[in-house]
Amino acid sequence: MPPKLNIPASVTLLADQFKQLLSTIKEQAATTHQSEARRSVSPNSYTRSAGSFAKCSARFNESDDADVEAFVDNIITYKDCTNISDENALRGLSMLLESSAATWCQGIKPSSKDWQSAVNILREVYSKKLPPHVVFQELFAREQTQHEVTDIFVAKFRALIAQLPYSVAEEMQLDMVYGLLTLKIRKRLPRSEINSFKDLLNCAREIEQSFRESAFRKQERNTNQDGMQIKKLRPRCDH
Repeated sequence: MPPKLNIPASVTLLADQFKQLLSTIKEQAATTHQSEARRSVSPNSYTRSAGSFAKCSARFNESDDADVEAFVDNIITYKDCTNISDENALRGLSMLLESSAATWCQGIKPSSKDWQSAVNILREVYSKKLPPHVVFQELFAREQTQHEVTDIFVAKFRALIAQLPYSVAEEMQLDMVYGLLTLKIRKRLPRSEINSFKDLLNCAREIEQSFRESAFRKQERNTNQDGMQIKKLRPRCDH
């Protein structure tokens, strides 16, 4: 058997010793709390300062099929989700550019004072704006298809209009886009009831919802009729 240890049943402290012990415990607790607080203060700011585009897969070059708007949307989303600071984002932008776009980035760095200005310059240089006559060709070359949602159709229309070097009155834009809508929507939505794009989209959504409900009810009726026909054709049992 192991030898027994002589542990005193109790410890007696004088009043001064007890005060000193209590003071020591309080100091240690305060020090531990301060250390934990320093570790937990502004974790986002630490992450933001340390973030970078090192693991971002988005890339951009000056090829014909490159879409600068899609690229910018991707890197802005990545930047926000990974808490990259503006300084680090500006410094790492050239990592995401290829070919002559990377050379261009190196050239504009001295004149780019901040992240936002660099993004704006990138958009201005590589955005593919069509000449006005081509914009109108594109606008009137296609009408809304039967299964195309009006929200999407109008969004494409307004994106083309935005490429014009001059402004077009909203009333004229409404006249143009209204003539391109499907006949089934124009039948249910008089032009006189549309005063803004908001009116157009709200009314079109209600109409499209009614189309979906009508199609559902029609399908339901057909299903029920098919079931009744099968029931009628079923041979009668004489037993």
